[in-house]
Amino acid sequence: MMSPTGPSPNPNVPSEYCSTIPPLQQARAAGTLNSPPPTVMVPVSVLKHPSNDGCPREQKRVWFADGILPNGEVADTTRLALGPAGSDVRPGGGRGGGGGSAPEAPAAPEVVRPPVSGPWDYALLCGIECPSSRGPSLLPEAEGELPPLIITTGEGDTQAVLVEEGPAPCQIKLLLEEGGPQPLTFLLNANLLVNVKLVTYCDQRCWCFGSNGLQALGQGELVFLLECLPEEKTLPRDLFSLYLNIYQDAQNEFVVTTLRLTGKFVEDLGNVTFTSSFLGSKEHGGMLFFSPTCQPLEGLCLPPQPFLFGLLIQRLEVPWAKVFPLRLLLRLGTGHS
Repeated sequence: MMSPTGPSPNPNVPSEYCSTIPPLQQARAAGTLNSPPPTVMVPVSVLKHPSNDGCPREQKRVWFADGILPNGEVADTTRLALGPAGSDVRPGGGRGGGGGSAPEAPAAPEVVRPPVSGPWDYALLCGIECPSSRGPSLLPEAEGELPPLIITTGEGDTQAVLVEEGPAPCQIKLLLEEGGPQPLTFLLNANLLVNVKLVTYCDQRCWCFGSNGLQALGQGELVFLLECLPEEKTLPRDLFSLYLNIYQDAQNEFVVTTLRLTGKFVEDLGNVTFTSSFLGSKEHGGMLFFSPTCQPLEGLCLPPQPFLFGLLIQRLEVPWAKVFPLRLLLRLGTGHS
């Protein structure tokens, strides 16, 4: 033990203030065991400062001016901008106190949609408000009524997409007979469009229907080419119902797994059968689907590849379509040249 009257020890030299004699031996040398324990001087730098207790060490972060961290991730600037003791780091200057106003959040950039390129552009659905309260089908239940018609007006920045509810069948027929480079687009539900055009194919007037939206479910787009009868005053409404039924079948059975997509889809040489009258006749038994090969396709209203054509078959041909679809398809092609 060092004498309190001696010279002060140097805190930087441990041998001057640290004793190598055990405390019990020091007490016996003092003459009593009840004497207070010896005092050991410890430099202040060794002690833990009490003001630092419970305060986490400031974590320094670096990010670029565009908000990207060095590892390539997007930085949360609202969290990283907070400095110690409630101060905030401002991009253009120093560090402000905790009592200052918080930095204003940047305004969200206005989303500018590119103009619609044509009737097969799926962006048509982004510019309209679909009346979803009417359910998954926008086809009216009343016989003779048609689904909503989509009308595109203007060009470039002034382009607008409008929806006409309940278009008149006679007006639609006149618009189709006038012709034009673009088909008429009908809205069947929030995700499915159908383009219709009146074309001349093999010297016959025909309705050409083409879907837009089935590929979102993994189903190829479908095209139907039907002869336009002289007594027809409106579009064959049953084709809209057929599109909706195929869409519902693909949507209800749509399952995403880690390996594949499974669902009730219409594929090449597949078929769909009718259980009731179709196009005003009970002799129409279904549709046989096939991929186009050597058929002339000029002037038709066709969606982007891949797509399938639907061939109307009679009720007596349905068993052949189920068992030997290719043989039936070749036989029909030979019979009609």
